[in-house]
Amino acid sequence: MSGPLLRISLGLRVSDCVLIFASGLSVNLSWNLLLMVALAQILSGMTLFFRAILQGFHAFKKDAVISVLDRFVAIISFCTCILLFKYSAAEILMLFVWVQLAGYAVSMIVAGLLCVNIGKKESTEINTGSEKIDFNSILKKTFLFAALALLMSLFTRFDVVLLKNLLIDGEYHAGIYAK
Repeated sequence: MSGPLLRISLGLRVSDCVLIFASGLSVNLSWNLLLMVALAQILSGMTLFFRAILQGFHAFKKDAVISVLDRFVAIISFCTCILLFKYSAAEILMLFVWVQLAGYAVSMIVAGLLCVNIGKKESTEINTGSEKIDFNSILKKTFLFAALALLMSLFTRFDVVLLKNLLIDGEYHAGIYAK
């Protein structure tokens, strides 16, 4: 795993947080909720980064497990808490956010550990027959594609925010758009 790519990915996650805070403060959301959404974005993005590394090593079964692990942890935790304890409506919302964050954290940690494990086993050079290619140089050259994927994911989520804030009856149109 390349250190500079990890730093660049973390930098992109910080820029995500800045966008989340800017859009959240413009509609007067609470700081706690904004912090949780920003943390969820960081954890989710880092999990996607680690999943891309797993896919690059052709560890598709491990990637498939990681792709459902966050939801599995969140669903099991949420259902367990709902069945064992009584919550008010506001507490249920915060509980859901917390278990979702826990699911993202578990998923990111497991994916990171798998990447480190595979990185130790695999060679850092790829033999293409007559010449050897440095794996780190390939990661650096493909960074723009990773940045493109991140920007496209922001684009697909930002349109609802634009609808709500730019139109006079934006919440109505955002609801129609969501259908």
